[in-house]
Amino acid sequence: MSPIIQTHNPKESYPKVTYSHVVTVDAPAKLVYTAGQVGRDSTGYIPASYEEQVKLAYQNLGHCLAAVNASPKDIVKLTYYIVNYDPNRRDVDVIVVGGGISGLQAAYKVQEAGFSSIVLEARNRVGGKLLAVEIPEQVEGRGKKGGIDLGGAWINDSNQSRAYSLAQRLGLDLIEQATDGDCIVQQSNGAVLRFPYGETPKISSKYQKEVGEIRDNVEDICHSVDDQNAVKYDGMNMEDFVQTQGLGTVALENVTLWTRAMLGCEPSEMSALYFLEYCRLGGGLKQMRSDRKHGGQFLRARQGEKEHNPQSGLLSKIDYFSGMGRLAKGVESMLRPGSVILNSPVSKVAQDSEKVVVTTDSGVQYRCKKLIFSLPTPLYKEVVFEPPLPSEKLNFSSSTHLGYYTKVILIYEKPWWKDHGLCGLTHSFKGPSSLTRDSSSPADNQYSLTCFVVGEPGRKWSTFSRPERHTQILEQVVSIYGPQLSEKAKMPLSILEQDWAQEQFSRGCPCPVTPPGVLSRLGGSLQASFENIHFVGTETARHWKGYIEGALESGDRGAEEVIKLLKD
Repeated sequence: MSPIIQTHNPKESYPKVTYSHVVTVDAPAKLVYTAGQVGRDSTGYIPASYEEQVKLAYQNLGHCLAAVNASPKDIVKLTYYIVNYDPNRRDVDVIVVGGGISGLQAAYKVQEAGFSSIVLEARNRVGGKLLAVEIPEQVEGRGKKGGIDLGGAWINDSNQSRAYSLAQRLGLDLIEQATDGDCIVQQSNGAVLRFPYGETPKISSKYQKEVGEIRDNVEDICHSVDDQNAVKYDGMNMEDFVQTQGLGTVALENVTLWTRAMLGCEPSEMSALYFLEYCRLGGGLKQMRSDRKHGGQFLRARQGEKEHNPQSGLLSKIDYFSGMGRLAKGVESMLRPGSVILNSPVSKVAQDSEKVVVTTDSGVQYRCKKLIFSLPTPLYKEVVFEPPLPSEKLNFSSSTHLGYYTKVILIYEKPWWKDHGLCGLTHSFKGPSSLTRDSSSPADNQYSLTCFVVGEPGRKWSTFSRPERHTQILEQVVSIYGPQLSEKAKMPLSILEQDWAQEQFSRGCPCPVTPPGVLSRLGGSLQASFENIHFVGTETARHWKGYIEGALESGDRGAEEVIKLLKD
Protein backbone atom coordinates (compact mmCIF):
# COMPACT_ATOMS: atom_id res chain seq x y z
CA MET A 1 0.00 0.00 0.00
CA SER A 2 1.40 3.40 -0.99
CA PRO A 3 2.14 5.92 1.76
CA ILE A 4 -0.43 8.65 2.26
CA ILE A 5 2.24 11.37 2.10
CA GLN A 6 4.79 11.43 -0.75
CA THR A 7 7.56 13.92 -1.59
CA HIS A 8 8.84 14.88 -5.05
CA ASN A 9 11.72 16.90 -6.48
CA PRO A 10 11.45 17.61 -10.23
CA LYS A 11 14.78 17.26 -12.01
CA GLU A 12 14.15 20.57 -13.84
CA SER A 13 14.10 22.53 -10.56
CA TYR A 14 17.05 23.57 -8.44
CA PRO A 15 18.01 20.96 -5.77
CA LYS A 16 16.76 21.39 -2.20
CA VAL A 17 18.65 19.87 0.73
CA THR A 18 16.39 20.44 3.74
CA TYR A 19 12.94 20.08 2.13
CA SER A 20 11.17 18.88 -1.00
CA HIS A 21 9.64 20.91 -3.79
CA VAL A 22 6.34 18.99 -3.84
CA VAL A 23 4.31 17.02 -1.27
CA THR A 24 1.14 15.06 -2.06
CA VAL A 25 -1.45 13.81 0.43
CA ASP A 26 -3.67 10.97 -0.82
CA ALA A 27 -6.47 10.85 1.77
CA PRO A 28 -9.27 10.99 0.90
CA ALA A 29 -8.53 12.94 -2.33
CA LYS A 30 -5.13 13.80 -3.68
CA LEU A 31 -3.90 17.15 -2.39
CA VAL A 32 -0.71 18.80 -3.67
CA TYR A 33 1.48 21.26 -1.79
CA THR A 34 4.48 23.03 -3.32
CA ALA A 35 7.37 24.82 -1.71
CA GLY A 36 7.97 28.47 -2.53
CA GLN A 37 9.36 28.81 -6.03
CA VAL A 38 11.92 31.40 -7.02
CA GLY A 39 13.57 32.39 -10.30
CA ARG A 40 16.43 29.90 -10.28
CA ASP A 41 17.05 26.97 -12.63
CA SER A 42 18.43 23.47 -11.96
CA THR A 43 22.04 24.71 -12.24
CA GLY A 44 21.50 27.50 -9.73
CA TYR A 45 21.47 30.24 -12.38
CA ILE A 46 19.43 33.36 -11.50
CA PRO A 47 18.66 35.77 -14.38
CA ALA A 48 19.72 39.39 -13.86
CA SER A 49 16.33 40.65 -15.03
CA TYR A 50 13.58 40.66 -12.42
CA GLU A 51 11.01 39.91 -15.10
CA GLU A 52 12.98 36.87 -16.25
CA GLN A 53 13.20 35.67 -12.65
CA VAL A 54 9.40 35.87 -12.36
CA LYS A 55 9.04 33.93 -15.60
CA LEU A 56 11.43 31.22 -14.37
CA ALA A 57 9.63 30.97 -11.00
CA TYR A 58 6.36 30.21 -12.78
CA GLN A 59 8.11 27.65 -14.98
CA ASN A 60 9.41 25.96 -11.82
CA LEU A 61 5.89 25.85 -10.42
CA GLY A 62 4.80 24.15 -13.64
CA HIS A 63 7.54 21.54 -13.24
CA CYS A 64 6.32 20.83 -9.70
CA LEU A 65 2.76 20.27 -10.89
CA ALA A 66 3.88 18.10 -13.80
CA ALA A 67 5.90 15.88 -11.43
CA VAL A 68 2.64 14.73 -9.79
CA ASN A 69 0.57 14.65 -12.99
CA ALA A 70 -1.22 17.92 -12.17
CA SER A 71 -1.54 21.14 -14.16
CA PRO A 72 -2.30 24.83 -13.48
CA LYS A 73 -6.02 24.18 -13.96
CA ASP A 74 -5.93 22.01 -10.81
CA ILE A 75 -4.73 24.90 -8.61
CA VAL A 76 -7.22 25.74 -5.86
CA LYS A 77 -5.13 28.34 -4.03
CA LEU A 78 -1.99 30.21 -5.11
CA THR A 79 -0.09 32.45 -2.72
CA TYR A 80 2.67 34.66 -4.07
CA TYR A 81 4.92 37.34 -2.60
CA ILE A 82 6.68 40.17 -4.42
CA VAL A 83 10.11 40.26 -2.83
CA ASN A 84 12.34 43.34 -3.27
CA TYR A 85 10.44 44.39 -6.39
CA ASP A 86 11.03 47.95 -7.53
CA PRO A 87 8.42 48.92 -10.15
CA ASN A 88 10.70 51.78 -11.19
CA ARG A 89 13.22 49.33 -12.66
CA ARG A 90 12.61 47.64 -15.99
CA ASP A 91 14.99 45.53 -18.02
CA VAL A 92 14.73 45.31 -21.80
CA ASP A 93 17.05 44.53 -24.67
CA VAL A 94 17.05 48.08 -26.04
CA ILE A 95 16.03 51.47 -24.67
CA VAL A 96 15.42 54.32 -27.07
CA VAL A 97 15.82 57.81 -25.64
CA GLY A 98 13.57 60.15 -27.60
CA GLY A 99 10.17 59.48 -29.13
CA GLY A 100 10.55 61.41 -32.37
CA ILE A 101 10.05 59.58 -35.64
CA SER A 102 13.67 58.35 -35.72
CA GLY A 103 13.47 56.90 -32.21
CA LEU A 104 10.07 55.31 -32.81
CA GLN A 105 11.32 53.77 -36.05
CA ALA A 106 14.37 52.34 -34.29
CA ALA A 107 12.21 50.84 -31.53
CA TYR A 108 9.86 49.29 -34.08
CA LYS A 109 12.69 47.72 -36.06
CA VAL A 110 14.19 46.27 -32.87
CA GLN A 111 10.86 44.68 -31.94
CA GLU A 112 10.35 43.46 -35.49
CA ALA A 113 13.65 41.59 -35.15
CA GLY A 114 12.35 39.78 -32.05
CA PHE A 115 13.95 41.86 -29.30
CA SER A 116 12.31 43.95 -26.61
CA SER A 117 12.47 47.74 -26.59
CA ILE A 118 10.93 50.73 -24.86
CA VAL A 119 10.95 54.41 -25.77
CA LEU A 120 11.50 57.09 -23.14
CA GLU A 121 9.99 60.38 -24.33
CA ALA A 122 10.32 63.63 -22.40
CA ARG A 123 7.14 65.22 -23.77
CA ASN A 124 3.54 64.25 -23.18
CA ARG A 125 3.31 63.15 -26.83
CA VAL A 126 5.34 61.30 -29.44
CA GLY A 127 6.58 62.80 -32.69
CA GLY A 128 9.27 65.29 -31.74
CA LYS A 129 9.34 67.85 -34.56
CA LEU A 130 6.34 66.15 -36.19
CA LEU A 131 3.31 67.84 -34.72
CA ALA A 132 -0.25 68.31 -35.92
CA VAL A 133 -3.15 69.99 -34.15
CA GLU A 134 -6.86 70.07 -34.85
CA ILE A 135 -8.15 73.25 -36.41
CA PRO A 136 -9.75 75.70 -33.94
CA GLU A 137 -13.39 75.23 -33.02
CA GLN A 138 -14.46 78.53 -34.58
CA VAL A 139 -13.03 77.34 -37.90
CA GLU A 140 -14.45 73.84 -37.62
CA GLY A 141 -17.86 75.37 -37.03
CA ARG A 142 -17.70 76.84 -40.53
CA GLY A 143 -17.64 73.43 -42.17
CA LYS A 144 -13.88 72.96 -42.12
CA LYS A 145 -12.42 69.74 -40.75
CA GLY A 146 -9.15 68.09 -39.82
CA GLY A 147 -5.87 69.43 -38.59
CA ILE A 148 -2.80 71.46 -39.41
CA ASP A 149 0.87 70.48 -39.54
CA LEU A 150 2.99 72.63 -37.25
CA GLY A 151 6.15 70.60 -37.84
CA GLY A 152 7.63 68.53 -40.67
CA ALA A 153 5.10 68.28 -43.47
CA TRP A 154 6.58 67.08 -46.79
CA ILE A 155 7.81 63.90 -48.43
CA ASN A 156 7.98 62.58 -52.00
CA ASP A 157 7.27 59.28 -53.69
CA SER A 158 10.38 58.91 -55.84
CA ASN A 159 13.50 59.25 -53.68
CA GLN A 160 12.13 59.14 -50.15
CA SER A 161 11.16 55.50 -50.08
CA ARG A 162 10.96 55.04 -46.32
CA ALA A 163 8.68 58.00 -45.70
CA TYR A 164 6.48 57.22 -48.68
CA SER A 165 6.18 53.52 -47.80
CA LEU A 166 5.24 54.36 -44.22
CA ALA A 167 2.64 56.86 -45.36
CA GLN A 168 1.19 54.23 -47.68
CA ARG A 169 1.16 51.59 -44.96
CA LEU A 170 -0.67 53.91 -42.61
CA GLY A 171 -3.16 54.81 -45.29
CA LEU A 172 -2.43 58.53 -45.43
CA ASP A 173 -4.04 60.42 -48.29
CA LEU A 174 -1.23 62.29 -50.04
CA ILE A 175 -1.78 65.45 -52.03
CA GLU A 176 0.67 67.28 -54.27
CA GLN A 177 2.03 70.64 -53.19
CA ALA A 178 0.36 73.46 -55.11
CA THR A 179 2.59 74.85 -57.88
CA ASP A 180 -0.01 75.80 -60.49
CA GLY A 181 0.00 79.56 -60.93
CA ASP A 182 2.42 82.38 -60.26
CA CYS A 183 4.68 83.02 -57.28
CA ILE A 184 5.56 86.38 -55.74
CA VAL A 185 8.93 87.71 -54.61
CA GLN A 186 9.16 90.62 -52.16
CA GLN A 187 12.39 92.56 -52.45
CA SER A 188 14.22 94.09 -49.49
CA ASN A 189 12.74 97.51 -50.35
CA GLY A 190 9.22 96.05 -50.24
CA ALA A 191 8.62 95.99 -54.00
CA VAL A 192 6.87 92.84 -55.27
CA LEU A 193 6.98 90.95 -58.54
CA ARG A 194 4.99 88.00 -59.88
CA PHE A 195 6.77 85.21 -61.74
CA PRO A 196 5.87 81.71 -62.93
CA TYR A 197 6.78 78.81 -60.64
CA GLY A 198 10.20 77.36 -61.56
CA GLU A 199 11.51 80.52 -63.19
CA THR A 200 13.80 83.25 -61.90
CA PRO A 201 12.11 86.59 -61.17
CA LYS A 202 12.88 89.12 -63.91
CA ILE A 203 13.88 91.91 -61.57
CA SER A 204 16.86 92.83 -63.74
CA SER A 205 19.38 91.12 -65.99
CA LYS A 206 22.00 91.42 -63.25
CA TYR A 207 19.62 89.81 -60.77
CA GLN A 208 18.88 86.89 -63.06
CA LYS A 209 22.57 86.39 -63.85
CA GLU A 210 23.73 86.37 -60.21
CA VAL A 211 20.88 84.15 -59.02
CA GLY A 212 21.59 81.67 -61.80
CA GLU A 213 25.32 81.63 -61.10
CA ILE A 214 25.10 81.11 -57.34
CA ARG A 215 22.40 78.47 -57.75
CA ASP A 216 24.39 76.54 -60.35
CA ASN A 217 27.66 76.91 -58.42
CA VAL A 218 26.16 75.53 -55.21
CA GLU A 219 24.52 72.72 -57.17
CA ASP A 220 27.77 71.72 -58.90
CA ILE A 221 30.08 72.11 -55.90
CA CYS A 222 27.84 70.24 -53.45
CA HIS A 223 28.18 67.12 -55.63
CA SER A 224 31.96 67.45 -55.96
CA VAL A 225 33.10 68.06 -52.37
CA ASP A 226 35.71 65.50 -51.33
CA ASP A 227 38.36 65.03 -48.67
CA GLN A 228 40.76 67.29 -50.54
CA ASN A 229 38.56 70.40 -50.62
CA ALA A 230 36.37 69.73 -47.56
CA VAL A 231 38.77 71.54 -45.23
CA LYS A 232 38.75 74.58 -47.54
CA TYR A 233 34.97 74.87 -47.51
CA ASP A 234 34.83 74.17 -43.78
CA GLY A 235 37.17 77.10 -43.22
CA MET A 236 34.55 79.60 -44.38
CA ASN A 237 30.92 80.40 -43.73
CA MET A 238 28.32 80.79 -46.47
CA GLU A 239 28.85 84.55 -46.68
CA ASP A 240 32.52 83.92 -47.38
CA PHE A 241 31.55 81.28 -49.92
CA VAL A 242 29.53 83.81 -51.93
CA GLN A 243 32.54 86.13 -52.02
CA THR A 244 34.82 83.34 -53.25
CA GLN A 245 32.44 82.91 -56.18
CA GLY A 246 32.99 86.54 -57.16
CA LEU A 247 29.34 87.41 -56.63
CA GLY A 248 27.67 90.26 -54.79
CA THR A 249 24.58 91.39 -52.92
CA VAL A 250 22.00 89.66 -55.10
CA ALA A 251 23.67 86.29 -54.68
CA LEU A 252 24.06 86.79 -50.93
CA GLU A 253 20.39 87.76 -50.56
CA ASN A 254 19.33 84.54 -52.24
CA VAL A 255 21.76 82.39 -50.24
CA THR A 256 20.36 84.05 -47.12
CA LEU A 257 16.85 83.12 -48.20
CA TRP A 258 17.96 79.51 -48.70
CA THR A 259 19.73 79.11 -45.36
CA ARG A 260 16.83 80.72 -43.51
CA ALA A 261 14.13 78.69 -45.23
CA MET A 262 16.03 75.41 -45.15
CA LEU A 263 17.70 75.62 -41.72
CA GLY A 264 16.48 78.72 -39.88
CA CYS A 265 19.99 80.20 -39.83
CA GLU A 266 21.94 83.07 -41.35
CA PRO A 267 24.73 82.33 -43.87
CA SER A 268 27.27 83.63 -41.35
CA GLU A 269 26.17 81.03 -38.79
CA MET A 270 27.10 77.91 -40.73
CA SER A 271 30.08 76.38 -42.39
CA ALA A 272 29.99 76.36 -46.17
CA LEU A 273 30.94 72.69 -46.00
CA TYR A 274 27.92 72.00 -43.81
CA PHE A 275 25.49 73.66 -46.23
CA LEU A 276 27.03 71.99 -49.28
CA GLU A 277 26.91 68.60 -47.56
CA TYR A 278 23.32 69.24 -46.47
CA CYS A 279 22.37 69.91 -50.08
CA ARG A 280 24.24 66.86 -51.36
CA LEU A 281 22.44 64.52 -48.96
CA GLY A 282 19.12 65.80 -50.29
CA GLY A 283 20.09 65.20 -53.90
CA GLY A 284 21.24 68.77 -54.53
CA LEU A 285 20.06 72.30 -53.89
CA LYS A 286 17.56 72.32 -56.75
CA GLN A 287 15.93 69.07 -55.69
CA MET A 288 15.72 70.06 -52.03
CA ARG A 289 14.06 73.39 -52.82
CA SER A 290 11.65 71.98 -55.38
CA ASP A 291 7.93 71.57 -54.69
CA ARG A 292 7.41 69.36 -57.72
CA LYS A 293 8.07 65.70 -58.55
CA HIS A 294 11.28 64.41 -56.90
CA GLY A 295 11.51 67.58 -54.78
CA GLY A 296 11.71 67.91 -51.03
CA GLN A 297 8.27 69.50 -50.78
CA PHE A 298 6.29 67.47 -53.35
CA LEU A 299 3.70 65.65 -51.21
CA ARG A 300 1.71 66.58 -48.13
CA ALA A 301 -0.80 64.52 -46.19
CA ARG A 302 -4.48 65.30 -46.34
CA GLN A 303 -5.59 67.14 -43.23
CA GLY A 304 -9.25 66.20 -42.98
CA GLU A 305 -11.51 63.55 -41.54
CA LYS A 306 -11.79 60.13 -43.11
CA GLU A 307 -13.50 56.86 -42.25
CA HIS A 308 -11.08 54.27 -40.98
CA ASN A 309 -9.90 51.49 -43.27
CA PRO A 310 -10.33 48.36 -41.11
CA GLN A 311 -7.79 46.44 -43.18
CA SER A 312 -4.91 48.55 -41.88
CA GLY A 313 -5.71 47.90 -38.22
CA LEU A 314 -3.44 50.76 -37.24
CA LEU A 315 -5.51 53.90 -36.93
CA SER A 316 -8.59 54.84 -34.93
CA LYS A 317 -12.14 54.35 -36.18
CA ILE A 318 -12.46 57.97 -37.20
CA ASP A 319 -9.04 59.18 -38.18
CA TYR A 320 -8.07 62.82 -38.38
CA PHE A 321 -5.57 63.01 -41.20
CA SER A 322 -3.65 65.78 -39.52
CA GLY A 323 -0.80 65.88 -41.98
CA MET A 324 2.51 64.18 -41.49
CA GLY A 325 2.13 64.41 -37.73
CA ARG A 326 0.12 61.21 -38.15
CA LEU A 327 3.26 59.26 -39.08
CA ALA A 328 4.58 59.27 -35.52
CA LYS A 329 1.28 58.08 -34.04
CA GLY A 330 1.18 55.39 -36.69
CA VAL A 331 4.61 54.00 -35.80
CA GLU A 332 3.69 54.15 -32.12
CA SER A 333 0.63 52.03 -32.87
CA MET A 334 2.87 49.43 -34.49
CA LEU A 335 4.84 48.95 -31.26
CA ARG A 336 3.90 46.47 -28.56
CA PRO A 337 1.49 47.97 -26.00
CA GLY A 338 3.30 49.82 -23.22
CA SER A 339 6.44 50.40 -25.26
CA VAL A 340 6.30 54.20 -25.09
CA ILE A 341 6.71 55.91 -21.73
CA LEU A 342 5.83 59.61 -21.88
CA ASN A 343 6.81 62.46 -19.54
CA SER A 344 10.15 60.78 -18.93
CA PRO A 345 13.05 63.15 -19.68
CA VAL A 346 16.35 61.32 -19.26
CA SER A 347 18.95 62.90 -16.97
CA LYS A 348 21.63 60.21 -16.77
CA VAL A 349 22.98 57.33 -18.84
CA ALA A 350 25.48 55.02 -17.11
CA GLN A 351 27.01 52.01 -18.80
CA ASP A 352 29.49 49.22 -18.25
CA SER A 353 30.51 46.32 -20.44
CA GLU A 354 27.27 44.40 -19.81
CA LYS A 355 24.43 46.89 -19.42
CA VAL A 356 23.19 50.45 -19.62
CA VAL A 357 21.25 52.06 -16.78
CA VAL A 358 19.05 55.00 -17.74
CA THR A 359 17.73 57.38 -15.08
CA THR A 360 14.90 59.84 -15.68
CA ASP A 361 14.40 63.22 -14.01
CA SER A 362 11.93 61.61 -11.58
CA GLY A 363 14.51 59.03 -10.48
CA VAL A 364 13.01 56.06 -12.33
CA GLN A 365 15.66 53.65 -13.62
CA TYR A 366 15.60 51.31 -16.61
CA ARG A 367 18.21 48.78 -17.67
CA CYS A 368 19.06 47.48 -21.11
CA LYS A 369 21.77 45.77 -23.11
CA LYS A 370 21.93 48.45 -25.81
CA LEU A 371 20.74 52.04 -25.92
CA ILE A 372 19.71 54.13 -28.94
CA PHE A 373 20.03 57.85 -28.26
CA SER A 374 17.73 59.97 -30.40
CA LEU A 375 17.97 63.50 -29.01
CA PRO A 376 19.18 66.49 -31.07
CA THR A 377 22.95 66.93 -30.74
CA PRO A 378 22.69 70.33 -28.93
CA LEU A 379 20.85 68.50 -26.11
CA TYR A 380 23.56 65.90 -25.54
CA LYS A 381 25.19 68.15 -22.95
CA GLU A 382 22.05 68.12 -20.81
CA VAL A 383 22.39 64.39 -20.09
CA VAL A 384 25.07 63.04 -17.74
CA PHE A 385 26.97 60.18 -19.36
CA GLU A 386 29.03 57.76 -17.24
CA PRO A 387 31.65 57.28 -18.47
CA PRO A 388 31.64 60.63 -20.32
CA LEU A 389 31.16 60.76 -24.07
CA PRO A 390 34.37 60.64 -26.10
CA SER A 391 35.87 64.11 -26.46
CA GLU A 392 35.32 64.25 -30.23
CA LYS A 393 31.62 63.46 -29.95
CA LEU A 394 31.18 65.80 -27.00
CA ASN A 395 33.00 68.66 -28.74
CA PHE A 396 31.09 68.09 -31.96
CA SER A 397 27.66 67.98 -30.33
CA SER A 398 28.45 71.03 -28.17
CA SER A 399 29.39 72.99 -31.30
CA THR A 400 26.08 72.37 -33.07
CA HIS A 401 23.09 74.68 -32.81
CA LEU A 402 19.54 74.78 -34.13
CA GLY A 403 18.08 77.58 -36.17
CA TYR A 404 15.12 79.80 -35.32
CA TYR A 405 11.99 78.36 -36.93
CA THR A 406 8.37 79.36 -36.46
CA LYS A 407 5.37 78.38 -38.53
CA VAL A 408 2.46 80.80 -38.66
CA ILE A 409 -0.63 79.35 -40.35
CA LEU A 410 -3.32 81.67 -41.68
CA ILE A 411 -6.63 79.82 -42.18
CA TYR A 412 -9.03 81.43 -44.64
CA GLU A 413 -12.62 80.94 -45.73
CA LYS A 414 -11.61 80.54 -49.38
CA PRO A 415 -8.34 80.15 -51.35
CA TRP A 416 -8.55 83.72 -52.68
CA TRP A 417 -4.99 83.61 -54.04
CA LYS A 418 -5.92 80.81 -56.45
CA ASP A 419 -8.76 82.90 -57.87
CA HIS A 420 -6.10 85.36 -59.03
CA GLY A 421 -3.75 82.87 -60.66
CA LEU A 422 -1.35 82.46 -57.72
CA CYS A 423 -0.05 79.21 -56.23
CA GLY A 424 0.55 80.58 -52.72
CA LEU A 425 4.35 80.41 -52.84
CA THR A 426 6.07 83.67 -51.90
CA HIS A 427 9.67 84.62 -51.13
CA SER A 428 10.61 87.68 -49.12
CA PHE A 429 13.96 89.39 -48.60
CA LYS A 430 12.28 91.82 -46.18
CA GLY A 431 10.45 89.69 -43.60
CA PRO A 432 9.39 88.92 -41.02
CA SER A 433 8.25 85.85 -42.98
CA SER A 434 10.83 84.63 -45.49
CA LEU A 435 8.59 82.14 -47.27
CA THR A 436 4.94 81.11 -47.55
CA ARG A 437 3.40 77.98 -49.02
CA ASP A 438 -0.16 76.89 -49.67
CA SER A 439 -1.04 74.34 -46.97
CA SER A 440 -4.67 73.82 -47.94
CA SER A 441 -6.63 70.57 -47.99
CA PRO A 442 -9.31 71.30 -50.59
CA ALA A 443 -11.18 68.00 -50.07
CA ASP A 444 -11.83 69.10 -46.50
CA ASN A 445 -12.71 72.71 -47.26
CA GLN A 446 -9.57 73.79 -45.39
CA TYR A 447 -7.65 76.66 -46.99
CA SER A 448 -4.50 78.06 -45.47
CA LEU A 449 -1.15 79.72 -46.08
CA THR A 450 1.82 78.69 -43.95
CA CYS A 451 4.33 81.45 -43.26
CA PHE A 452 7.88 80.48 -42.34
CA VAL A 453 9.26 83.05 -39.89
CA VAL A 454 12.87 81.99 -39.69
CA GLY A 455 16.44 83.09 -39.06
CA GLU A 456 17.34 86.54 -37.78
CA PRO A 457 14.09 88.23 -38.92
CA GLY A 458 12.25 85.54 -36.97
CA ARG A 459 14.29 86.09 -33.83
CA LYS A 460 13.54 89.82 -33.91
CA TRP A 461 9.86 89.17 -34.62
CA SER A 462 9.65 86.76 -31.66
CA THR A 463 10.42 89.56 -29.18
CA PHE A 464 7.05 91.22 -29.82
CA SER A 465 3.77 90.32 -28.15
CA ARG A 466 1.52 87.77 -29.81
CA PRO A 467 -0.96 90.37 -31.13
CA GLU A 468 1.93 92.45 -32.48
CA ARG A 469 3.48 89.40 -34.14
CA HIS A 470 0.24 88.52 -35.88
CA THR A 471 -0.28 92.11 -36.97
CA GLN A 472 3.17 92.16 -38.55
CA ILE A 473 2.48 88.93 -40.45
CA LEU A 474 -0.86 90.17 -41.78
CA GLU A 475 0.65 93.51 -42.80
CA GLN A 476 3.34 91.65 -44.73
CA VAL A 477 0.84 89.34 -46.44
CA VAL A 478 -1.24 92.38 -47.44
CA SER A 479 1.83 94.17 -48.79
CA ILE A 480 2.86 91.09 -50.81
CA TYR A 481 -0.54 90.46 -52.38
CA GLY A 482 -1.33 94.10 -52.97
CA PRO A 483 -4.39 96.36 -52.70
CA GLN A 484 -6.58 94.22 -54.92
CA LEU A 485 -6.44 91.31 -52.45
CA SER A 486 -5.80 93.18 -49.22
CA GLU A 487 -9.33 92.87 -47.84
CA LYS A 488 -9.25 89.08 -48.16
CA ALA A 489 -5.61 88.69 -47.10
CA LYS A 490 -6.05 90.57 -43.83
CA MET A 491 -9.12 88.59 -42.70
CA PRO A 492 -8.12 85.01 -41.79
CA LEU A 493 -10.58 82.96 -39.79
CA SER A 494 -7.82 81.93 -37.41
CA ILE A 495 -4.05 82.19 -36.89
CA LEU A 496 -1.96 79.31 -35.52
CA GLU A 497 1.63 79.73 -34.39
CA GLN A 498 4.34 77.22 -33.49
CA ASP A 499 7.69 78.56 -32.26
CA TRP A 500 10.09 75.60 -32.20
CA ALA A 501 12.73 77.54 -30.28
CA GLN A 502 10.33 77.61 -27.34
CA GLU A 503 9.94 73.82 -27.31
CA GLN A 504 11.95 72.71 -24.27
CA PHE A 505 12.97 69.42 -25.83
CA SER A 506 13.62 70.74 -29.34
CA ARG A 507 15.14 74.23 -28.94
CA GLY A 508 14.78 74.91 -32.64
CA CYS A 509 14.23 73.33 -36.00
CA PRO A 510 14.74 71.51 -38.33
CA CYS A 511 18.31 70.21 -38.06
CA PRO A 512 21.43 71.19 -36.03
CA VAL A 513 24.11 73.04 -38.00
CA THR A 514 27.84 73.50 -37.44
CA PRO A 515 29.92 76.67 -37.66
CA PRO A 516 33.20 76.74 -39.62
CA GLY A 517 36.02 74.48 -38.51
CA VAL A 518 33.95 71.72 -36.90
CA LEU A 519 32.58 69.32 -39.52
CA SER A 520 35.87 68.46 -41.22
CA ARG A 521 37.61 67.81 -37.88
CA LEU A 522 34.91 66.16 -35.81
CA GLY A 523 32.15 65.15 -38.20
CA GLY A 524 33.26 61.51 -38.18
CA SER A 525 32.07 61.22 -34.59
CA LEU A 526 28.44 62.06 -35.41
CA GLN A 527 27.26 58.54 -36.25
CA ALA A 528 29.90 56.73 -34.17
CA SER A 529 28.60 54.52 -31.36
CA PHE A 530 30.04 54.70 -27.85
CA GLU A 531 30.34 51.20 -26.39
CA ASN A 532 26.68 50.17 -25.82
CA ILE A 533 25.19 53.51 -26.92
CA HIS A 534 24.17 54.20 -30.52
CA PHE A 535 23.15 57.57 -31.90
CA VAL A 536 20.35 58.39 -34.35
CA GLY A 537 18.32 61.42 -35.39
CA THR A 538 17.76 63.22 -38.66
CA GLU A 539 21.09 65.09 -38.31
CA THR A 540 22.90 61.72 -38.46
CA ALA A 541 21.18 60.67 -41.69
CA ARG A 542 23.09 59.57 -44.77
CA HIS A 543 20.28 60.76 -47.06
CA TRP A 544 17.82 63.63 -46.73
CA LYS A 545 19.32 65.01 -43.53
CA GLY A 546 16.82 67.26 -41.76
CA TYR A 547 13.79 65.63 -43.40
CA ILE A 548 11.34 62.93 -42.31
CA GLU A 549 13.08 60.53 -44.69
CA GLY A 550 16.41 61.19 -43.00
CA ALA A 551 14.92 60.62 -39.56
CA LEU A 552 13.51 57.24 -40.63
CA GLU A 553 16.77 56.26 -42.32
CA SER A 554 18.77 57.05 -39.19
CA GLY A 555 16.34 55.05 -37.04
CA ASP A 556 16.78 52.06 -39.34
CA ARG A 557 20.57 52.39 -39.13
CA GLY A 558 20.59 52.55 -35.33
CA ALA A 559 18.33 49.53 -35.09
CA GLU A 560 20.49 47.56 -37.53
CA GLU A 561 23.58 48.30 -35.44
CA VAL A 562 22.11 47.02 -32.17
CA ILE A 563 20.30 44.06 -33.74
CA LYS A 564 23.56 42.81 -35.23
CA LEU A 565 25.30 43.06 -31.87
CA LEU A 566 22.45 41.41 -29.97
CA LYS A 567 22.49 38.49 -32.40
CA ASP A 568 26.26 37.95 -32.13
